Amino acid sequence: MFFGMVAIGLGFGIFFYLTNNKQVANDFKKSHPVVSVIFVLSSSYFVVYLLGSVVVFIFGILLPIFGAVFHVILIHASMRLRNMKNKIMNKVEWIGLRRSPMGIFLDFLGMEQEFVM
Repeated sequence: MFFGMVAIGLGFGIFFYLTNNKQVANDFKKSHPVVSVIFVLSSSYFVVYLLGSVVVFIFGILLPIFGAVFHVILIHASMRLRNMKNKIMNKVEWIGLRRSPMGIFLDFLGMEQEFVM
């Protein structure tokens, strides 16, 4: 979003600079306002093109999505209980009497669970 705002600002800045230095350009701006707006939008699009559409996509779309995912992870981590039952279940899984779905999934991938006690 920041790069989009910079692009629009640069487009207006270039347009302002070009139309205030020459009387012919200023007269054109007053007589053809629609063409002037199209010029500003097309120059803004060109600046966005120069910055790279991938960067605009990452900061405009993916950054809010990652922010939402981060909040979900933070809420999950803060709501997780660390009580005696959880500690006993960790020991039972470590011995191998009962396996969690994540342990089954890791075994399927050929990885081992790490137990940090």
